[in-house]
Amino acid sequence: MCGQPGERRPRSGAPERSRRTAARRENDAEIRKQYGVYAQCALARYVQQIGERLAAKSHRPQLKYTFTVLDSPEVNAFALPGGYIYITRGIMAHLNSEAELAAVLGHENRACHRAPFPCASTRGDGGHVASRSARS
Repeated sequence: MCGQPGERRPRSGAPERSRRTAARRENDAEIRKQYGVYAQCALARYVQQIGERLAAKSHRPQLKYTFTVLDSPEVNAFALPGGYIYITRGIMAHLNSEAELAAVLGHENRACHRAPFPCASTRGDGGHVASRSARS
């Protein structure tokens, strides 16, 4: 990817952005299929509202963020590049306040912009690991 000395790197234009956007949507669909989306609409709206308030104060407020509650007992939250942020019902059961929810979502907001990992994850043990990709 560094190329040869003096070689110009191609600019990332509209076709490249379009491919990345399509890949991100595909990964989102695969994650939703793998885990399932938690069916409680009021909780989903609440998480989206808290997430949007945080995103508005982030270093990329112009990005459209999607916050999804996954129907999984795992204690986990993770993010994909492009503003896709996931939190499981398993971790939700351990949160005691809106501030704790905001802390998890805020952490994942930052993680969705971090490189080189395609997907950063926060596990219930407090450690940070690279999560498997949606294609695994």
